[in-house]
Amino acid sequence: SGIVIKNVIVKNCYNGIVINTSNVYITNVTVQDAVNDGIVVSASNIDISRVTVKDSGDDGIVISASSTTLENSTIQNNGGNGLELHGNVFVYKNTITSNSGIGINIDENSNYARIISNTIDDNDGQGVFIAESHHVKLTNNTIEDNEDYGVHLYFANFTQIHKNTIDDNDGG
Repeated sequence: SGIVIKNVIVKNCYNGIVINTSNVYITNVTVQDAVNDGIVVSASNIDISRVTVKDSGDDGIVISASSTTLENSTIQNNGGNGLELHGNVFVYKNTITSNSGIGINIDENSNYARIISNTIDDNDGQGVFIAESHHVKLTNNTIEDNEDYGVHLYFANFTQIHKNTIDDNDGG
């Protein structure tokens, strides 16, 4: 057991929701029009489900911790990246669309992150950028219509890419 944030709408704030304690469950939440980031996570054992984060001034969701799950959510029309990951995160069945930066930026120390069954489309940067992380799994995603590469790997050793549809991205 822990903290539950449920059935909430957060609008017109600096950061929508900031989590810096472990064991938090966020469900059925909308974060809209945050000046900076929609949701910021810096503690482990966080479950985020059925959230909508849209129209944030910077990144939609920033996760800087491991043992975090993001599922069945929509991240759209944010001014920076849709998802900014710095940890072993499980990202499952989300729609990440129309963000001004990268769809999912999997940055350093995201070893063993799993990105499974997501739709990542129409972002202004790469669909998925994996940098300085190893053993990342990218499986069964649809990555299309992004303005840069569909998938870009940079020092991403042992990355596994299986059964993805990667189509019509402008970078290649």
